[in-house]
Amino acid sequence: MSSHDGPGDPARTGRGRRTQAERRAETRRGLVEAAIALWAEHPVADVSLDRLAAAAGCTRGAFHGNFEDRAEFVDTVLAAIVAEAGHRLAAAVAAAPDPLAGLTAYIVESVRFVADEPAKAGALAAIVRHREAAGDGGYADLARDGSVGLVALLRDGQRAGLVRDLDVELAAGAIRVTLDTQIRSGRVADAAAADRVGAELGAFFDAAVRR
Repeated sequence: MSSHDGPGDPARTGRGRRTQAERRAETRRGLVEAAIALWAEHPVADVSLDRLAAAAGCTRGAFHGNFEDRAEFVDTVLAAIVAEAGHRLAAAVAAAPDPLAGLTAYIVESVRFVADEPAKAGALAAIVRHREAAGDGGYADLARDGSVGLVALLRDGQRAGLVRDLDVELAAGAIRVTLDTQIRSGRVADAAAADRVGAELGAFFDAAVRR
């Protein structure tokens, strides 16, 4: 019997061996990370699937084995970026002492995300432009989805007597558009700029909605 055939051998016991599901998840994660890096610098449509697969260290066949088409993949990358940003925003809001402070925390953390994750912010902008060009919904849809947390914060603030009587959906939309305009303006080039812009916007909207 070979020394590699004993009962403690990882190849026999499965210890240290990745499952098919783990390999599939790793491939998908690699493709998403490659797309973020490439789309931060190039339009989505200009990055071929062959180039994307090569950057991820896999084959085009592996891409098609994980995603039905480019549209599904774009949606997957978008969801990954939005989910990561959402986790950061949720943590910042949860740490705030009240909904009005939570609104400021939401604004500040949104801007900080761009400074901390420039590639993800760039890829997100590229995805929005790509979806608009393809007629699959663009900024308006993303802004509406991104306003859900703001609407909830403003309503909580009204119930707590901290936010004045206003149309929360209109206010949330205004905050989201203002945030995105500043983010896309290039002013948020580093952490210092993010803190400055975040503080300015936080103070402005605190004064605008406070009872």
